[in-house]
Amino acid sequence: MLHRMLPETDQNFGKVARLQSLEESGGILASTFAWRNPETYHAASEQAKCSIFIHGELYDLKPKLILEDYINQRPAFLNHLEAEGAFAGLIHDRLNSKVHIFADFFGLENIFYYYDNDKFALSTNIKNISAIPGIDRTVDMETLASFWNFGFAINQQTPFKEIKLLPPGTLLSLDLKNWKLAHHTYANLLDLFHFGGDDSQDLAEPVRLFQHAVNIRTSDYASTRLGLSLSGGLDSRAILSAIGEKSAKLTTYTLGLKKCADEILAEKMAAICNTKHTFVPIDQTALEDFESLAQTLVYHSDGFYHPHESTEQVALNYLASDPFDIMLRGHGGEIAKYSLAYPFQSFRGMDDHSSSDIFDHFFERASLARQDIDFKKLFIHPVAQESQFLSYNAMRHSIDPVMKSGIRNCDLGIYLYIDQWIRRQVVSSLSLFRDKVGIRMPYMDRRFIRSLLSLDPKRRYSGEFQRRLVHDLSPDLEKVPDSNTGAPLNAGKVEVFMKDKLHSVLRKMGIKGHRHYTEFQEWQRKHFRDAIQQILFSERCLDRNYYDKKALEGIFQQHISGKNNYSHFFGTAVGIELWHRLFVD
Repeated sequence: MLHRMLPETDQNFGKVARLQSLEESGGILASTFAWRNPETYHAASEQAKCSIFIHGELYDLKPKLILEDYINQRPAFLNHLEAEGAFAGLIHDRLNSKVHIFADFFGLENIFYYYDNDKFALSTNIKNISAIPGIDRTVDMETLASFWNFGFAINQQTPFKEIKLLPPGTLLSLDLKNWKLAHHTYANLLDLFHFGGDDSQDLAEPVRLFQHAVNIRTSDYASTRLGLSLSGGLDSRAILSAIGEKSAKLTTYTLGLKKCADEILAEKMAAICNTKHTFVPIDQTALEDFESLAQTLVYHSDGFYHPHESTEQVALNYLASDPFDIMLRGHGGEIAKYSLAYPFQSFRGMDDHSSSDIFDHFFERASLARQDIDFKKLFIHPVAQESQFLSYNAMRHSIDPVMKSGIRNCDLGIYLYIDQWIRRQVVSSLSLFRDKVGIRMPYMDRRFIRSLLSLDPKRRYSGEFQRRLVHDLSPDLEKVPDSNTGAPLNAGKVEVFMKDKLHSVLRKMGIKGHRHYTEFQEWQRKHFRDAIQQILFSERCLDRNYYDKKALEGIFQQHISGKNNYSHFFGTAVGIELWHRLFVD
């Protein structure tokens, strides 16, 4: 029996779905790769009776080479291949009656799967899997516990207990003859980190490798409309610098409140590099329908991304105008400035503390729901009451082997930032845009990160790499102040200190050119209050027996009055409720 949920236009995956060997397996195989803008690359070897399909962005390596390596080395074919990019892949081995799926090194393309005695389903989104008749759709309370505590899922958790997320650097193999499933880890994130040895490396090598990472991600600039989300900070500025002369073919855009620092500074940088630039203002119309915005975020992210901010609809409206085909993003830039790797920021002198104490520090920083919420009073459901305890144990269990490896404490924060924040939060947020544009992230390049992490931590504390790169490749851009400090990139320590203090005061006053690009806390209290109240205090929500109504009212009033800031918790709570309505009810 073959259950098929494929786009009518997807001829490549149609070939996989029609193979007799799948029908003879006696099970159901649903290959529902809901891939959008990027091409799906296909290669086949008729002699070996194998086909490979890779979706997403793949650099410096052809799918045909991966297939040849599989034929010659199975199952260890991915171990020595450093395939750069964001991709997920499928190999169908007809000769040996096997199907393999694999994720890229960082897990930048989600690939979900479901497996039981007679079904195996895989997809780039949960919606397609959960729609298959007979799929177990039991809610995973431990994932909800992670949401309530962190605001994002951790490890391989999904909101459905039986639908799994394929870990990064992993090959999953299904033997169609006996319906057995096997996992094989072909790459480990720890391989990027530096353990002792020579710390004398200069910034020049990471600069060279980052320039290469940008070059391979913009090599099609003559035939593809490239865009860059440009702020007044360091990360996107470094990308713009590395693009060099190709920037004249680039479209840049900046989101924010009118007169914010990012608007003015990004316009200056765009003028220097001669890009086609647009400022997209966040105005009152973006704040009018919070529930509609929240539903959009939850639906397109499979429930993983919640309305913690409200700039997404403005970005979606802009992208609907079709300004470009591929968007470059600065996500991952915090790997080069570990003091700013939100929410796993490190501090100087970390290596003088025990790794266990440092983990507790990171856990507390990442607990965006605020540690002062008494979950035992707020929740009725026993699992929900233990959300903080369960989240702590789940993250600690996953990170214990890393802590025992001898990794530096400051790099433990970077490990968590890549493995948890980038892979679970950032990838989920980008899923909102991937049906409109392709996404490329130059910072998430394995060769560059390996070189960067070999540097002494003092050289990657607060943006030393980005400043060096801009100085080397585009010195005119270092004259433009950093929106975070108000000081030029080439300013000395005293000037940075003084201008940072002044900039902070002027930002609070809302002065033109210093204003922050959003005012989310104020928006949530003022514009979204009624919608949040209607959703969370509805009979439908309270009947789930998650919340104690009186306790929920108490923290809601504290938040609305401005006494405490629980914006992340309420954004998450709204997301969880809307996920139930969209995916479960």
